[in-house]
Parts: sequence; structure tokens; C-alpha cells
Amino acid sequence: MDTRETYIKMCDRLGSMQSNWKPDVGDCFIQVYADQSMSGQLFVSEQFDDPQYETQPDYKGSKRAIWLPRQDRLQEMCGGFSMVFKFNPWGMVTGLFHHIDEDEYYFNFNSMEQLWLAFVMKEKHNKVWDGAKWE
Repeated sequence: MDTRETYIKMCDRLGSMQSNWKPDVGDCFIQVYADQSMSGQLFVSEQFDDPQYETQPDYKGSKRAIWLPRQDRLQEMCGGFSMVFKFNPWGMVTGLFHHIDEDEYYFNFNSMEQLWLAFVMKEKHNKVWDGAKWE
């Protein structure tokens, strides 16, 4: 599971996708405290009914959660396993098959979660990551 700063930032700026997150067993998230410090990676268990967590970015309480979608959840968002065939050229440009794409956008991602999230955002929302936000 990618918990690097880049992936956390990509996830934190998902807008409605982040704010509409419904915690499910096995989901990964990061706690953000009022002073903007962050916890380590946490996972949702059966007991995730704690009212002190909020997924809304503008939450004013003591902490909020940033959902970090796992690769399988990202694949589900695009239609499941059948999307692997559409994703294949994306995997090829990351160096898995040493294929080079002329715009090199996909070389900006350092994990399969980052790459799949970029794929989901492009396919579902026609947005690309510019290093700071989804455009």
C-alpha cells in the first residue's frame, strides 16, 4: 500500500470522491490532526463507528481521515477486471514492458496505486494530476 506523500496528496484532493467515501472493512486511511500532522497508515476494521473521524476536508474537529484507495478498489471503480485490458497500455508506459509514450505523463507515478488512481481520474472524470491538483 502506497503511503508516500505524493499518493496522500493525490487522494486528499479527490474532491467528491474523497468526501463520499463510505468506510469499508480493509480500507486504508491516514489521520490528519488539527495541527496538520499525520498518523501512520490505519485500516478500517469492523468497529469503524468512531464519530470523531470525518472524511470532509473542511472538518474543524481534532482529526479527519484521508482515504487511500487500494488498487483493488480503484480497479472496481473502473469496472473491475475487464478494465485491465484498457489499462494495459498504461502499465506498458510505466516501464513494465519498456514501452515509451510520447507525452510521458504516466512516468510521473511511482506506485501502482498512483498509476491506477490517475487512470480512474482520467477515465471517469477526465482529469489529470499536475503534481499539486487534479485538472
